[in-house]
Amino acid sequence: MDWGNAIVTAISKDVDGKVTALTGKLNPGGDPKKTKLKLTWLADIRPELTPLQLLDFDYLISKKKVEEDDDFEALVNQITKYETGAIGDLNMRALKKGDVLQLERRGYYIVDRPWAEGAPAVLLLIPDGRARTKPVGRPVAQGAVTEAVLRR
Repeated sequence: MDWGNAIVTAISKDVDGKVTALTGKLNPGGDPKKTKLKLTWLADIRPELTPLQLLDFDYLISKKKVEEDDDFEALVNQITKYETGAIGDLNMRALKKGDVLQLERRGYYIVDRPWAEGAPAVLLLIPDGRARTKPVGRPVAQGAVTEAVLRR
């Protein structure tokens, strides 16, 4: 972090296409803000790495303004929860419920559940007010919750 840019000159992959190594050269005079493609990595120093579950939420209703003649049930998003698995460094194990932190190039998060042996820390994305096209992560189906809300 804050070393400047590293320019990747070669990418090695195994037979399944999984990246196994990057070769490059350090460019300390490079400006990270002007670099288009960026990579964040942590050294593979298990068991010190901390498992994380990043949660992002979409709007409950798919339309900005609901009109009186709209079919409300058709406007309810069926999937509003998205999750991404991630890893963090050892310091993330000290986070407490309610702590706010910034993950580089991801955004600000609040700790919903701290890390515990055998369970990842759960971090909720804090919306920044900017428009975005789609939440990040794997969609998590929540049909039962939506049905319960609609019945009320």
